[in-house]
Amino acid sequence: MKMIKLSPTSLNFFLNCPLCFWLSMNKVIDTPGTPMATIMNGLDRVIKEYMNRYRPHGKIPPFLEGKVPGKLIEFLPKSLKAEIGGNVLSGRLDECLVLDDGDHAPLDHKTKGFALKSGNEMNDAYQLQMDCYSLLLNENGHQTNGVGYIVYYYPDFGELHEGIPFRVHAVKVKTDPKKALKVFKDAVKCLEGEEPKPNKECGLCEYVRERKVHR
Repeated sequence: MKMIKLSPTSLNFFLNCPLCFWLSMNKVIDTPGTPMATIMNGLDRVIKEYMNRYRPHGKIPPFLEGKVPGKLIEFLPKSLKAEIGGNVLSGRLDECLVLDDGDHAPLDHKTKGFALKSGNEMNDAYQLQMDCYSLLLNENGHQTNGVGYIVYYYPDFGELHEGIPFRVHAVKVKTDPKKALKVFKDAVKCLEGEEPKPNKECGLCEYVRERKVHR
């Protein structure tokens, strides 16, 4: 049987609608994408380049001091992979912290257009992503202790002629690699089975079914 390769993004796709996921992976029927503002990619690139300046010195960049613990991992892997039951889960870390006790904690950058509504704002997609990163770190010999960090960046008001100011807010989250492993196994089981039922709240299923019929 062909090896199945999944990522945190595809696992979230599976949770949103098993049918769309099954058709996309097994029948190569893609759902319509949504445009993404290139400013997000630009900010992500700038943030990561800035972090890399401090990596060789075993320091936390000044804008994160007091917000996250430990130090930056010395060598940030470009991607992590784990073979699970003959199939593969892979993901790309934004960043990884090495805590004082030697454990590792995934860190993810998120850009927003406004401040968080609550101090510990979290959604299911972000939670699964962090669970997957913890699982991948463990499977690659980097012990974790059930925590991760999401750092939000959003614009603030100020003297714009001096540069657009950004606020930085770090949120500590609990991670559960076992939950990520279960979702991965459920997604594999879905792909290996018959066409599943759609999510009743999914608005894409009709579009996907029509594409299937006309192929």
